[in-house]
Amino acid sequence: MFVLLLSIAAYAQTGKISGTVSDKKTGETLIGVTVKIKGTTKGVSTDVDGHYTLQAMANGKYTLEFSYLGYQTKEVSDVDVKAPAVTSLNVILNEAGGQNLQEVVVKASFKQESVNSLYAQQKNSIRISDGISAQTITRSPDKNTGEVLKRVSGTSIQDNKFVVIRGLGDRYNTTLMNNAVLPSSEADKKAFSFDVVPSNLIDNIIISKTATPDLPGDFAGGAVQISTKDFPEQKVMNLQVGSGFNTKTTFKDFLQGSRGGTDFLGFDDGSRALPSSYVKVKNNYTNSSVVSDEQRSAISQSFANTFGVFHNFKAAPTYNAQFTLGNTKVINEDSKFGYMFSVNYRNSLEILTRQRNDYNTNGESLYQFNDNIYQSGNSSGALLNLSYAYKANKFSLKNFFSNSFSNNYTDRRGQFNESGDITNLKSSQTDVTQNGLFNTVLDGQHLLERSKISIDYNLSFGLTYKNQPDQRIIEQIQRPNVADKRYYVTITSINNPAIQNAGRVYSTLNENIYGGKFNISKPYKLFGETNKVKAGYLTSYRDRTFNIDALGYTTSNGLSKSIFIDNGTTTENIFAPSNLKNNEIILSTIPDNSFSYNGVGFLNAGYLQTENKFANNWRLIIGARVENYKQELTPTGNSDKKKQTYVNTDILPSANLTYALTEKSNLRLSASRTVARPEFRELASFLYYDFVTDFTVRGNPNLERTLITNVDARYELFPGAGQIFSVSAFYKKFSNAIEQTNGGNKDLNYANAKSAYDFGAEIEFRKRLDFIESDSFWKNFTFYANAAFIKSKVNIAQGNSNRPLQGQSPYLINGGLQYEVNDGDFIVNILYNRIGQRLVFVGVQGGLDTYEKPRDQIDLQLSKKLIKNRAEIKLNVADILAQRQALYYNYDTKPVYNEASDKIVQSTLPGRNISLSFNYKF
Repeated sequence: MFVLLLSIAAYAQTGKISGTVSDKKTGETLIGVTVKIKGTTKGVSTDVDGHYTLQAMANGKYTLEFSYLGYQTKEVSDVDVKAPAVTSLNVILNEAGGQNLQEVVVKASFKQESVNSLYAQQKNSIRISDGISAQTITRSPDKNTGEVLKRVSGTSIQDNKFVVIRGLGDRYNTTLMNNAVLPSSEADKKAFSFDVVPSNLIDNIIISKTATPDLPGDFAGGAVQISTKDFPEQKVMNLQVGSGFNTKTTFKDFLQGSRGGTDFLGFDDGSRALPSSYVKVKNNYTNSSVVSDEQRSAISQSFANTFGVFHNFKAAPTYNAQFTLGNTKVINEDSKFGYMFSVNYRNSLEILTRQRNDYNTNGESLYQFNDNIYQSGNSSGALLNLSYAYKANKFSLKNFFSNSFSNNYTDRRGQFNESGDITNLKSSQTDVTQNGLFNTVLDGQHLLERSKISIDYNLSFGLTYKNQPDQRIIEQIQRPNVADKRYYVTITSINNPAIQNAGRVYSTLNENIYGGKFNISKPYKLFGETNKVKAGYLTSYRDRTFNIDALGYTTSNGLSKSIFIDNGTTTENIFAPSNLKNNEIILSTIPDNSFSYNGVGFLNAGYLQTENKFANNWRLIIGARVENYKQELTPTGNSDKKKQTYVNTDILPSANLTYALTEKSNLRLSASRTVARPEFRELASFLYYDFVTDFTVRGNPNLERTLITNVDARYELFPGAGQIFSVSAFYKKFSNAIEQTNGGNKDLNYANAKSAYDFGAEIEFRKRLDFIESDSFWKNFTFYANAAFIKSKVNIAQGNSNRPLQGQSPYLINGGLQYEVNDGDFIVNILYNRIGQRLVFVGVQGGLDTYEKPRDQIDLQLSKKLIKNRAEIKLNVADILAQRQALYYNYDTKPVYNEASDKIVQSTLPGRNISLSFNYKF
């Protein structure tokens, strides 16, 4: 027993050497490279990802030898192992230039090779792209992927969750997780809500800004590729807990509507569902020959009376927890098994104050509202990745689940001008929303070692859902110029139901996306250089079910009436069953707002591309992708609308040329054709009332897809390890660009702009400040910044033709300063973000252009390692300036906000978020 304990103790004091081996010119990982410890027989081979791990290494310095057929052998010295840590060493190999060069042994130190491999990774992407690593993510105050993405060059986030790349809105981007396309998380548009993905489950994020044939063709801004972790380098068992404070919320009075028994878990318990008595007859509810007036009255009284405030309490601090477990088990020298498991939970409360105003084309006030918004939310998620590698083969099953739940109550007070008569208003909205995403991917990778043919494939399933049960709206008004000063609720006639006065909306969205893809590539020699041809096929089937029931409270006798709020009638009891019966009030279906549909999207795509190296420093990726897409939208329920079918086939060529100017710099050129397709909601011609904006949103069945021509150029320089300087320029031409338009009369629609163009420039740099004085404390500082400047113009038949694209920002700025000592023992990180004015809604037919006003955001993080580096404590201060988020009507010819002429229509004041987290590694 004593000997066994000594053996276990000795093994516990051993470390590992782990890393990847790549081709210097292409950056591709090399499979089957022999890795040996010089002077011993101990060695391993790289797996299908080009990864290797040397186990059970005693403390000390080693020399490693890397050998591979057709490549120069490399020896790396001074590889220092300090148990129980993992020593990371990534290596690059040069192809042998001739028969004799295969015998040459290239020598490098550990430090030199670490720097060289980093250059290779940064330089050798086949596309113009930007990314962010897991290490960078951990050193920012970002809780979810949405917040992370705004740190990437040329990228910002809209509504705290939707990505904007190069100033282009979310419709021009696509999202992949673990190489599988994710479905849209939104009912109304093509968008993915990145706030559902916790940041610390991410291995890396790459945003490809130029197209290649092996990427989906439906993007123009960028393709966001998220990879979650699979093979941990060492055993992982972490527990992270945290709590946060919001300066406008915590310990303040908090109002909330009704609750369900399982709200705290993030799931609706069914108590908010439509009554079964209504569901049974809803397709014939308005048909008096089928459903009598007495039946409608009884059904209306069966709806739960849940208007008003049910809970009033002091807001507690936010809290969160995450547990992560993972490991890699080396079965023998040729095979290994890895797993990663994580669960997380977060609960938060937030109070926002918002001013909502509206004006006519002459700048005269139509209404002025003040909102207090009480947002209660929680989110939970889980990740389970299983991977097995055997020689040149790898199989993975990656699963991700995320669920978010919010219960929001909005209290609105203000005035509106109705034909010169000032009217006071009190209204409220209670809105419960449950969003979720499940994504599972089974993939395989294989290398046929004799022929060097590489094969990879995957099967994927994605599910998104959005459930909004029982959104309740009630409006009370008061006329100061009449004798009766009481507030009252207007109950319209049965022929004219209106959600805005008093109503309820129930909606559910479920979308399944089934996918599969197959890629095959083979290297070949041409003019003494190793080139590669690659081909593949992708299929994707989307199946969406959307149901919405919009109901308004009306009288049953055909005459409108006013119900006064007095000592006997309150917001909480006005729609109680007894009052409904006594006042002859029933719920009526609003047909134009109750349009359910099934949507199907079927994509088949194939591509062929070649990767060619010539004249030593030149590299060309050229090919084409063919996509056939069929989209069907079928109305369901009692609808007189017809089935809509759209079929398109697009040939999408692309070329990416890279010239390696020096060992540390590249010049890149790219040209491509891509596409952006309308979403189901944008094609569905039904109305939806948006309480926040006081607008009605409708779809347009005549929308056409957008075709985009893209041209890009970039110069990039890598002056030191982890440092970069790059300058990019791009041009995009849009045919039939899809935009959301404000047609006046509070009506939002969708339309195609005949044509548009977009051009701009990006600059990025990251530099250590040791050049100021190498041996002083300046060596601990790193400064980084990126910025994009964009100009766009739209050619449209109606409206302002000298305006930017909808969603387009003229500039984006990100920056930061990091101070780090003792290899991450103590870190201070200050981050800055700003976006230029962004066109939110396009004004047409008398409507006004609506812009988002720029705001500055500064975030701070301090982190300190404790307990022999097993623990880490982080202090985050997010949005230190807490500037207002504002939208404004643009009245002059210049989109930049002009206080003298433009009018603020929406202004939201957030609070500062201060949080403290503690992470412990067992």
